[in-house]
Amino acid sequence: MRRSFLVIPLALSILLGVGCKKAIPANQPSTTNTTPEANVFLPPPQTPETENTRNLNELRAALLQFEQAKTFRAKLTLSIASAVVTGQIDVMKPDRFHGTMESQNASGQPDTSELVGVGDTLYIRMSKTQWGYVKDPEKAKAYTQAFRSSVSSQGSLLTQGLDDSLLVAKTRDGSLGCERYSTTIPSTSTPATLEVCVANGLPKRIVASSNGNTATVDYFDYNKLFVIERPIGFYK
Repeated sequence: MRRSFLVIPLALSILLGVGCKKAIPANQPSTTNTTPEANVFLPPPQTPETENTRNLNELRAALLQFEQAKTFRAKLTLSIASAVVTGQIDVMKPDRFHGTMESQNASGQPDTSELVGVGDTLYIRMSKTQWGYVKDPEKAKAYTQAFRSSVSSQGSLLTQGLDDSLLVAKTRDGSLGCERYSTTIPSTSTPATLEVCVANGLPKRIVASSNGNTATVDYFDYNKLFVIERPIGFYK
């Protein structure tokens, strides 16, 4: 289409130039320039965008929008081996989150945990007991980064694996009201399958599976106003 905008004006200029050529009186010598006209420069034709390239670019754009969101909430379901962990995390960028997680212990009873991350300090309590915090700063930093990465694309396979050779299929998910982008990201160990459902330019659901483990994350409340503070009694 872009090339047609160049061709049409060029054709019109040639036609108008011929039609408006000034007549030369018979008793005067012709001053027509007989030298060859300079070649008209035309840009090289653009390679048409393939469907796969378009799908990949749309997926990249959605993940970029995701990284620019200031706040969001997400519900998680992690299926790891024989265990299933569910929870919700509220994120305030750049460095705050509040998460609740629930799983079943060996006796079949639910184990609950609550976490609050402020900077590199991680606060935690189990089964609604008293709050504590991880005193080792290196471990706290590692834990908070790992928890944030469970719902963010920064530093994860979402941003590291989307090279130009990736094959991305796009389908409509009517039940969720979004466009689903599906792909398989190669790896030196185990490939990961990835599905990103996009609505209004942002991920609505991300499902990642690798080596028998599956993570499903549903996102909502983008850029909503909420507050995350340290647990009462902690002022570290």
